Amino acid sequence: LRGVGRRIQVYVASEDLDSVGVGVVGDIINTFDNRIFPVAASRFGPAPDVDGDGRFTVLLSSWLDHLGGGRYAVDGFVRVADLDPAFRSPLGNQCDMMYLSTTLKSGPYLRTLLAHEYMHAVVFGQKGRPDRAGRGPLLEEEGWLDEAIAHLAEDSYGFSTSNIDYRVSAFLARPERYQLVVDDYYAADLFRSHGNRGSTYLFLRWCADRHGPDLLPTLVHSRLRGVANLEGGTGSTFAGLYRRWTLGLA
Repeated sequence: LRGVGRRIQVYVASEDLDSVGVGVVGDIINTFDNRIFPVAASRFGPAPDVDGDGRFTVLLSSWLDHLGGGRYAVDGFVRVADLDPAFRSPLGNQCDMMYLSTTLKSGPYLRTLLAHEYMHAVVFGQKGRPDRAGRGPLLEEEGWLDEAIAHLAEDSYGFSTSNIDYRVSAFLARPERYQLVVDDYYAADLFRSHGNRGSTYLFLRWCADRHGPDLLPTLVHSRLRGVANLEGGTGSTFAGLYRRWTLGLA
């Protein structure tokens, strides 16, 4: 444990203690407590407090630099298995938490990534279960819309565009190479395909610009998923939205 705030606590993996400075820990705590949590809680609601300790947990670890047998390096992620109490160790930590890379430095990109990953936890927690009485399996938003919502939430803070700009560029350079609707990026082997994520952001950004600021909270709290969720939130068919967005891009 390297730092505690009002709504957050920050851990560093024991083998990485010399890699994370106090500036990074302080930036995470100050940004989360004073910017991210208040905005997210007022607009969408907070992430679930799975372990009941009143704080969201961040773990910084160098393992993020060589995931998947060394095939992937990522800066941060949230695991649904940690947020669902049904998954016990070693499948889940039964804790509301995110993982961040020890390579991250204090500054706008770190703050943007923090906002993005926390939004994933918020979406999962707020969608809840299909039955409002609390019965049935927990709902998980489809990957493409989940990522679009998290990227769009970054705009609410204005820290930077460094987590989306290169993804938008990849999509706009060769839009024919990328698909918009992907239920599960891992299963589709598109985990690190940046152009797909760029398309989701541009599409949802276009939808939100035309349907107003209430669209994002509506999507987050809906019991629907994916295309059905977007159609319900906008009152339009997906085909119609897609055609108009494509014309807008052109």
